[in-house]
Formats: sequence, structure tokens, C-alpha cells
Amino acid sequence: MAIIEDGEFIGVITASIDSKAYEYIFDEYKKLGMEGFIVDSKGNFIYHEDSKYLGTSINDLGIDNLKSDKLLKSGSIKYAVDGEKYIAQYCTDEYTGWKIFIKGSEKSIYSAANGLKVRMYIWSLVLFVIAVNVW
Repeated sequence: MAIIEDGEFIGVITASIDSKAYEYIFDEYKKLGMEGFIVDSKGNFIYHEDSKYLGTSINDLGIDNLKSDKLLKSGSIKYAVDGEKYIAQYCTDEYTGWKIFIKGSEKSIYSAANGLKVRMYIWSLVLFVIAVNVW
């Protein structure tokens, strides 16, 4: 960040963050079969698990609803890469303008939700049988 005082350039302040810090942040999501990435306010990848994306722009992926100028402050989007469908949640850091994404394949997200739904049906049935027998 440039430091300017009374219209005169004073200097620059920079910071360096080890990518291990980002890995730590996204580690819990990884256990759920999801992954995260971060882009700056212009859509350039700041962090991605796959280093081939670093130095490129989210706009270069050719996915229309992932283009940085179409993204809101936060939200949810669906998109496909190589035939695989994904769902991503994102939010914007107020200070840096960076967008933080958590994405997972549609298949893994829905299968986890369906597994939970089945368990809820089983427990509901068990509780219903108990209630009928007690009554």
C-alpha cells in the first residue's frame, strides 16, 4: 500500500503471508470434501490449493458467473468445470476487497445432505414408534 502525505509519495507498506496460513484456514473444509480459494479485488488468484492458478485471473476460467465483475459482496453460485458441477459460497473481506470462496462438487454436497435426511427420517420413525407404544 502506498503511503502518500500532502500529495507526496512517502513509501510503501507490504506484507507477506505464508500460504500455510491459508491452508490452515481451509483445512476444516477439506475434511468435508471442499476446497477454498481467494481472489483479490480484481479477480486475481491470491491463494489456491492448485498452484497453477496463482498469477492468473478468475476471469480467465471462462465461467461467466464466476467473473469478478458479476460477483456481489457475498453469495452462492453454481458453475461447471470439465463437466463437473460445483457450488461455491463466497464473501468479501471489507478491508482488502478480497473474495474468499469455499467450493464443493454438487454431487458431494447433495450426497452429504441426503445422508443427513435419511438419518432424520430414521430417527423420526423410531421416535414415532416409541410415542405410539407409550401412548
